[in-house]
Amino acid sequence: RADLAADLWRERCAGAGGQACAEGPEQLVPMPELYSAALTACVAADDFPSAWHLVAAARWRSPSERAGQASMLALARWLARHQGVAIARRCLQAVRREGGRPGAGTLKALLAASAQAGDMAQATELFRELACAGTDAVAYSLMVRGYCAVGDVEQALSYFHECRARGFRPDAALFESLVAGCVARNQLAVAETVLGDMEAAGIAATNVTLAALVRLYGARGALGRAAALFEELPRRHSFQPDAHAYHAIIAACLQAERFDLALANFAEMALAGCPAQARTYEAVIVATTRAGDLRRAAAFVEDSLGLCATPSEAEVEAAAPQTPPRRRAVLEPRVIEELLEVIGRRRQAASVGVPLLGKLQEAGVQVPERLVERLRRAASAEAAGAGSRA
Repeated sequence: RADLAADLWRERCAGAGGQACAEGPEQLVPMPELYSAALTACVAADDFPSAWHLVAAARWRSPSERAGQASMLALARWLARHQGVAIARRCLQAVRREGGRPGAGTLKALLAASAQAGDMAQATELFRELACAGTDAVAYSLMVRGYCAVGDVEQALSYFHECRARGFRPDAALFESLVAGCVARNQLAVAETVLGDMEAAGIAATNVTLAALVRLYGARGALGRAAALFEELPRRHSFQPDAHAYHAIIAACLQAERFDLALANFAEMALAGCPAQARTYEAVIVATTRAGDLRRAAAFVEDSLGLCATPSEAEVEAAAPQTPPRRRAVLEPRVIEELLEVIGRRRQAASVGVPLLGKLQEAGVQVPERLVERLRRAASAEAAGAGSRA
């Protein structure tokens, strides 16, 4: 109950015949020893909301002794993460008025919060302050990632090159941030240069790098280069493509209208034992639906619901038939509904739509009643038409 210590300071101030703290920077904090002790108690108990209210009642004044100032700076770090850097900087200003100096850890915490919020003007100002205390690889990494996040790849590269010039070794995550920034700005040449720098520095590429570059090649219409990179990069750096990387190459194939290659990569992913993501299922279902391959689209839906069992899975289901099938992915309802509507319009309700509808209901997938009725009427009409022709 560190909050009781804060209440005690406020009560003592009121009992002394005044408010907690008067306006004006020249005014002193009443009962400074008790104020500092209460602030330190709140911070030590991780009761930062009480510490915040206490400091606000003291008009953002800092204790004069070192322990109290350390608590004030700890509060600044908490405020930066939870309330924003602008309010956190009031703590820094208060400590400076009392002759204290914020440490590198506090400045980096505020820098990280600024970069995460996309306020790179404030981040740059904090970086300059931090330069007096000594910047390190972490500070440069924060600036690079921050500028990449806001789409300013040029500034990100400027800090990146400065980081390397000062002898700091960037890690894989920093290179990946740069590649992602290049993808967002469609800067292929820069991305390839970053990949070359990454490999020259002896840092192995990862699935994050692979997926980003494949997306970039796909967006440029360079499917051949995307496919070549998808084969070469994992072999060069000894890793297996994951679901994100497979989604990138499948999406690139679909974008280039190479459905055969997209389906081949999907099959390769399944053989590699890599579970497809929901968005990958959705992409191939939408593509096969629009291409008119409705049986294959329905098969992908069934596969996403876990209804296309392997022999080992079939044995488990036979032992416990009452257990519902385990879904591999949760699809957006609009994807399934669009497929069912197209099936009804293409006169495949009886052969494809009704069997798929039964499996969807078996798996507990909710289908709008209007769509169910429409599909069943279409199936009945197809059966009647087939009978009359016979």
